[in-house]
Amino acid sequence: MKKAVKPRYFIVKHDLLSLRAVPGFIWRGDILPPAIPRMFSNVQRGDRWIAFAYIKDENERKACAQVTGIYECTAEAEHGPIPRHCRTSYWGRGWNGKAWIIRGRKFGKQPTFGPVSIPPIDTILKRYVQKQATIVRLRNAREFEAIHREVVKRAFNSTEVPVLAREPRNEQEVLAVVAGGFRQIGIKEILRIRTGFPDMLVRIGNREVHIELEYNSVSFKAHLPDLHKVRGQRHKLLAKTKHRGDRRPVAILCWLDGDKQRKLTEQVRNLRIFELQTLLREKRKIRI
Repeated sequence: MKKAVKPRYFIVKHDLLSLRAVPGFIWRGDILPPAIPRMFSNVQRGDRWIAFAYIKDENERKACAQVTGIYECTAEAEHGPIPRHCRTSYWGRGWNGKAWIIRGRKFGKQPTFGPVSIPPIDTILKRYVQKQATIVRLRNAREFEAIHREVVKRAFNSTEVPVLAREPRNEQEVLAVVAGGFRQIGIKEILRIRTGFPDMLVRIGNREVHIELEYNSVSFKAHLPDLHKVRGQRHKLLAKTKHRGDRRPVAILCWLDGDKQRKLTEQVRNLRIFELQTLLREKRKIRI
């Protein structure tokens, strides 16, 4: 009796448009036989992968990922035509080129309402993950499940996101969501929006609060020099601006809170971080 082979686990990176146009496939069209793209021969029938696109904020300060699906390999690498329905939607009806493709089918619970934003893979796995290659092997099933759990936990009906009706992909789109649905998340009034730090001045309850918008909370590190220093504590900051006489607090409103180890709040006294997707998913409001 043939011994069952344990599946191996991978993450697969494409641009978001390619992942949505050719779901369930790993593909590359710029290499001709007999050469085969790096790592393609490592994916065998029964192996599993998580398809994701790296995205960055507008200043490229911190990479994040949007997961489009979880798959199991059904056919190993071959050089052949892209499926007809994908050619039509992505390249137009006249395109009949070929590519290296690995076929797969959906595996486990999937994102229901489009791509799901999750923290960087490095943050989830607590180790550096090579990002340049299209296919990256995970160490074991535990790492695969850790990412899968994060996808399931964060998935929600993104059609309910104000203005965009999908998950934002950069800081400008976070601003659009907040401006379109600020009362929904507990902001009574927007007093000011500007390009400099901090982005917004708002009223929450009876208090005026400075809000710095970020796609990922970790990007707030770039603004640490703009904060008030605590007297007598060289490396300690206060969640207030440097401006003399401005006693209003500064808070972060981000789509993703990637500061899981709470390094920001350890360095900045009284800093509050609010994750916008959690507020929308759980129908909660900001409390200061």
